[in-house]
Amino acid sequence: MKAYEQALHMLEALKLKGVVNCLDEELDEAESQKLSYIGFLSAILNREISDRKYPSILLHLFGVIEIAHTVGPGGYSGAKKRR
Repeated sequence: MKAYEQALHMLEALKLKGVVNCLDEELDEAESQKLSYIGFLSAILNREISDRKYPSILLHLFGVIEIAHTVGPGGYSGAKKRR
């Protein structure tokens, strides 16, 4: 097994989907910018963190939009009051 395939397998085993999905792009970028190993590691970890944050931001945003749509200008009439 080549190093690239081994790396993909290990990234998948670690559930680093963000890095798996962009590895080729990040490798090309690292090569063109002549990044050090630590620079490349930093770039792929940053990408993974960004990919993990993005869905939660979308979920929050769509939750806010859904609530705003449900509430509407007259307020939300279907909510039960909490005690």
